[in-house]
Amino acid sequence: MASMLSRRCVPGLLMIFVGAAIAFACSASQPPIISEQAHPTLAGIANNPALLDEGQVYAPQLLNLSSAWEFPFVTTDVVIAIIDSGINREHPELAGRVLSGYDFIFEDDDPNDENGHGTHIAGIAAASGNGTGVAGVCGFCKILPVKIVTARGQYSPLGVREGLKYAADQGAHIAVLSLGDHVGSSLIMEGIDYARERGLLIVAAAGNNNSSIPFYPAAYEGVFAVSASDRADQKLRSSNYGAHIAVAAPGDAILSTYHKLDDETGGYRSMSGTSMAAPFVAGLAGLLLAQDPERTPEDLARLITTTAVDLGEPGWDPIFGYGRIDPVAALAAEAPALPPLAVVGGSVWYDNNQNNQREADEPFGLPWTPIVVRDHLHRMVGLTYTGLSGEWRWTTAAPGLYTIDTTVPLTTVVTAVSSQQITVTPPAAIEGINFGVVARPTTADLRSFAVNRNSNLVYLSWQVTDLVRTVQIERATLLDGAYDRVGSVPTTAPNASAAPVHFVDLLPAEFDQTTLFYRLQLAPGDVIIGPYMVEPVASEHTLFLPLVRN
Repeated sequence: MASMLSRRCVPGLLMIFVGAAIAFACSASQPPIISEQAHPTLAGIANNPALLDEGQVYAPQLLNLSSAWEFPFVTTDVVIAIIDSGINREHPELAGRVLSGYDFIFEDDDPNDENGHGTHIAGIAAASGNGTGVAGVCGFCKILPVKIVTARGQYSPLGVREGLKYAADQGAHIAVLSLGDHVGSSLIMEGIDYARERGLLIVAAAGNNNSSIPFYPAAYEGVFAVSASDRADQKLRSSNYGAHIAVAAPGDAILSTYHKLDDETGGYRSMSGTSMAAPFVAGLAGLLLAQDPERTPEDLARLITTTAVDLGEPGWDPIFGYGRIDPVAALAAEAPALPPLAVVGGSVWYDNNQNNQREADEPFGLPWTPIVVRDHLHRMVGLTYTGLSGEWRWTTAAPGLYTIDTTVPLTTVVTAVSSQQITVTPPAAIEGINFGVVARPTTADLRSFAVNRNSNLVYLSWQVTDLVRTVQIERATLLDGAYDRVGSVPTTAPNASAAPVHFVDLLPAEFDQTTLFYRLQLAPGDVIIGPYMVEPVASEHTLFLPLVRN
């Protein structure tokens, strides 16, 4: 093998991923994809504790992988080549499925990972889900380690070319490269051409410069470029974008396998970037191929792009391409057999009259609102977001009792309940899990306030805007003391120009000579205005006190 003398350091290597490929029986060196295990399933992987720790993990729930794993697959013999910094083949999430591979740095057959990036990529695409740690998208896929990146993150275009050629010649079906540059290379193009001629679908990370400047190999014609999204289905800040983007995938704080098993990481680490986004796509391509080994690279690209969740501008856009990948939709699009699935859905909309019923004069939905699904142990098992019209959908194959929660923006408030329980028994369709919202009142929605006191009677009056439906009155004897609710006044005809609303507080005799403090709580919401100090003096006129707001 030629020596790699021309190496360059890739800034932010831990953020850059390139290249997934799927090959078929186009080369005599590639074995047919046939398994004695007729219908492997990954359903049990959903029991991994870390997958249910929403403080560390969100991507499996956002991608609804637990439902994707319920589909029947006809083979487990899909091979993913990790063309990167090598792999720790002893990692418990990968052990037993790592093939021999090759080290192009030291030119031997021990592609051990000295950097960590390659092991991390491998886990996102194909961690086994062994009951501890994490689970990759295609947990039964085999892994071919191809080491072309040094411990310090250096690589050469020659190494990329040779790595792609090796992966194709070894019969890999998916190849993953973790490098890229704004400067192209004819050597890398040779490797891409060689791989494509042998039926490989090349998936490349878009890079992490928050730039539209072409980033190679992602920007090469015929390469499937992936940008990165975050937990909220928004653009990852560092992700590149441009005319070459095909789809997006999660890339923000992705927990995956790490090469060091005996230090504080314990073999797991979170990383961010398009490096993390692209192996999600590679893993999905692996599932699609395992579902139907006759699919061509064009079939795989079409299934992934046409079923993606449309984000950003309607249709294709340079930030998300055709959208964020949707494994369940991709697997269901042309599935020869479907698992029993339950589809749960509803909407989040502006409930202007606050009756918790979406009516004809309330057409506006609230987009990008998170919908969190929790199981009977209150673990997050699903995560989705409302679309432009406020509609949302979630699919599951697992029966059980679920709680549907929503967290609306701070500027709004749910008019009824923000959490609903449902019982799911697939197959089923459960609609009408709706959440009405209204704009949350602020201190500015109290237009005026007046108070006067005469002996044991305190007269309060106010005007509010039409956002306020109820005003609750609270009283205390100390400025920072405990406040007791003394009344609640609904605003039956809210209007900023309406006559003031009045309230009379009849005081106990012991308060005759006590300084009192009042505050108002505006509903819906929990905005508290005040306190207002009321001295124990008789008054024959109205006192307009300045607002003292918390």
